[in-house]
Amino acid sequence: MPWFKVDDTFAMHEKVMAAGNSAIGLWVRAGAWSMQQLTDGFVPDHVLRVLGTPKERRLLVEVSLWDEAEGGISFRSWSERQPTKEQVEAARQAAAERQRHARERAKSRRESQRDDSVSHGPPDPTRPDPTPLPTEVDRAASAAKPKRATQRPAGFRPSAGHIALAQELGIDLRAEWQQFCDHHDARGSTFKSWPAALNTWIRNAAKFGRSRTAAGGTTPRQQADQDMFDRQMARAQAREAGVES
Repeated sequence: MPWFKVDDTFAMHEKVMAAGNSAIGLWVRAGAWSMQQLTDGFVPDHVLRVLGTPKERRLLVEVSLWDEAEGGISFRSWSERQPTKEQVEAARQAAAERQRHARERAKSRRESQRDDSVSHGPPDPTRPDPTPLPTEVDRAASAAKPKRATQRPAGFRPSAGHIALAQELGIDLRAEWQQFCDHHDARGSTFKSWPAALNTWIRNAAKFGRSRTAAGGTTPRQQADQDMFDRQMARAQAREAGVES
């Protein structure tokens, strides 16, 4: 059974807040319907009339969560965030194939046991399963494996915690977020925890007094602070990767 996915930053996303709770309720119900029917984000007019109101539909189009389509609407960037019909059907086919092989193996074992009972008497009922079960040590070792550092995930966005931290420190999160993305995308930075990296960026922005004028320029002192800020982030990235800076 496929699932309609909503990430953990969805609640505080600016488009969601602009649309309002009523329209977002329609968005979620329509997304679940589309996933159930495997329409790849298209919802026809007759379904929309049952699920919500024309006003809610207009709001979702205005905030760019939906696009108008012939005979209905389509979800913006569906294939980037949700499994497509092709992917769901391929997964179902793979699962069916695994079940078929499992049934064939079980049938083969039963036939082998019947052959053994004819030639050598009844099978040994105390024969243990040779497959060892995972121990607590095995599970702990598996859980302790370090995460691999990756480049910034496409769906990574500031969370409610990042927003609260920026407000507490008096930081313009919108401007800092753009700088954060530009800086690390240009460098090809990798982190094991991108949420932690953004927290560090916000705190360093407050620590070094990084600010921007209305015209977007910087003073020599601000430029020096920005250079120090960039060095600090580079050291944080080196520590994350386990490399001495």
